[in-house]
Amino acid sequence: MPHRAASTLLTTGVFALSRNPIYLGFSLLAIAAALSQQSAGMLLMQLPVLWVIHSHVIAAEEAFHEQQFGEAWQQYRNRTRRWL
Repeated sequence: MPHRAASTLLTTGVFALSRNPIYLGFSLLAIAAALSQQSAGMLLMQLPVLWVIHSHVIAAEEAFHEQQFGEAWQQYRNRTRRWL
């Protein structure tokens, strides 16, 4: 799938509630699946996945957003939580 840099900072809708609604939804869905299967192993596997997303993926994206959007990103980051 081709990728191009974002030209607009989204700050409304679900992005007004969370800076990472896609990762939040994915994480909640994975946790719900583990709970519905009553699988402690599936649930425990979410810990390293969440750590990688939080520490590496989101950190890299936020550095890019700060470079791309500057002051607008800083204001958005200050008023909107990373997860919820």
